[in-house]
Amino acid sequence: MLRKAKTNEAQRRKQAESIRQRGIEQMAEHDPSATSKRQMNHKPYQAAVLIREQGEQMRRETAESWLKRKNILI
Repeated sequence: MLRKAKTNEAQRRKQAESIRQRGIEQMAEHDPSATSKRQMNHKPYQAAVLIREQGEQMRRETAESWLKRKNILI
């Protein structure tokens, strides 16, 4: 009995992997749709842009100069 369950599990894994592989191949063949492109511009995907901008700001300017520019006294 246990051997049969393991065989079925292995078959299911192989089947799932082949389905994933076919999906990846299909995605590689076709350009993303306009809807997909638009969805990638939504806010969750924009976090990387904001983080990059913040990092660049930190490289350009020290904390003291930023506070001085914002007229914040410590």
